[in-house]
Amino acid sequence: MLSNKSDLPKLIEGTTVRETTTITPDPEKLTIASYNVENFSAKTDDAKVTKLAQAIVQNLKQPDIIGLVEMQDNDGETDSGNTNADQSFARLINKIKELGGPEYAYTDIAPENNRDGGAPGGNIRVGFLYNQDRVSLVEGTKGTATQAVGFENGKLTLNPGRIDPTNPAFDSSRKPLAAQFKFNGKSVIVIANHFNSKSGDFPLFGKVQPPEFKSEAKRLEMARIVNNFVKDVQSKDPNANIVVLGDFNDFEFSNPLKTLKGNELTNMIEKVPAEERYSYTHQGNSQVLDHILVSNNLAQSTIVDIVHINSSFMEVHGRASDHDPVLIQIQLGATQPKYDKVYNLVGFSTKKLTIQAANSLINMDGTSVIREGIWLKNSATVKGEGLKNTKIVISPTSKDAVIDLSGAEVKEVLIDNANVKEIKGAENVQLWTVTNGVDTSNIIFKDSKGEVISPVTLPSLSKGSAEINLCRSFLFVL
Repeated sequence: MLSNKSDLPKLIEGTTVRETTTITPDPEKLTIASYNVENFSAKTDDAKVTKLAQAIVQNLKQPDIIGLVEMQDNDGETDSGNTNADQSFARLINKIKELGGPEYAYTDIAPENNRDGGAPGGNIRVGFLYNQDRVSLVEGTKGTATQAVGFENGKLTLNPGRIDPTNPAFDSSRKPLAAQFKFNGKSVIVIANHFNSKSGDFPLFGKVQPPEFKSEAKRLEMARIVNNFVKDVQSKDPNANIVVLGDFNDFEFSNPLKTLKGNELTNMIEKVPAEERYSYTHQGNSQVLDHILVSNNLAQSTIVDIVHINSSFMEVHGRASDHDPVLIQIQLGATQPKYDKVYNLVGFSTKKLTIQAANSLINMDGTSVIREGIWLKNSATVKGEGLKNTKIVISPTSKDAVIDLSGAEVKEVLIDNANVKEIKGAENVQLWTVTNGVDTSNIIFKDSKGEVISPVTLPSLSKGSAEINLCRSFLFVL
């Protein structure tokens, strides 16, 4: 039975608007974006070209480096045997300049014909735009489709170069592309990726539960290869600045992303508030497929923003792709915090952990379990994936303690006394409680960027119940 248009309810427009990044350009800070431009070629229609260029100029505020995903060759999905994409890149570059942006340069490596998946004849690949007024591509030899890049004497052996391109894990899929840039005299290696899709996987809410993810095995192997490349670079230069970005076709909590991150990288997506953490919508599910990871030495000096301009909108509202771009800003060479004590908790398990040392850093990985929480007796920085299942009790023994929780999502924080001056990363805490009678009015709450935010709601917890828990806990003191 057909419905009559006149019988349908009136369409009511929503109030959601396309975003502009909150990250402000800074001459001393490097901005890097990841953007899946959905099968872009020199044949792409003018409307889409304009929308993409406008987004780069206005919504992303002209990033210094842009990792582009799904760039097609010059004749798009015409299976001509051509794989060159110089005209495709030029089409976007020229439109950006026309709309008031900088004149970007580009670099990529053309794939072998129909060897990297995607639409037949399209020869999609990853590549980079970079603003030559801000950054430069380090001088080097450009690699071919089948040459593997390495790292020697502080430089990539090919620039740009593909990571292990002949490995069977990358059959019929895109090969990761590494490029080395200079910004304000400092070097940064950026690796662009486009892992295989979830094609063939069962739907999240289908009749088979739990759903099977047959495509994951290939992404897992890709992740190992890229992570091993990062490890190799860091073994030769522990202070190397590395950024890994792209469309990974998987979630931040998935096995491939955990493998990619390893102990070497920090996934900046995990620092995005949960309600903002999406870049793609599939079967009604808002999810993250696009990520930017940074080497751990950059994590504390990097901020992130997912700029929602596509995934929640239709073409009539300005959508130009099916993915939202992700943007980071890095203070390269920023002075890293120095800690008097560092505790790296890997596979650690206990009932209760008490940290007595002042100015401590506690890294808690996802395999560690502290069942009754971490007691902080002094100023401390706490981070790591394991915190999302862990309670933290702030109970300093001296005044003016500073607690930094900006490193990860935290399950719960209990403020046990008033000897705390400042709590940073307050937006990462899922549940707050306060011991009855403790005055929290003088505590300064800040977000992960260091900006003061409104005091959080702090429901009280009776001191008696807290003391009962303390008495029955096994005490592990560091």
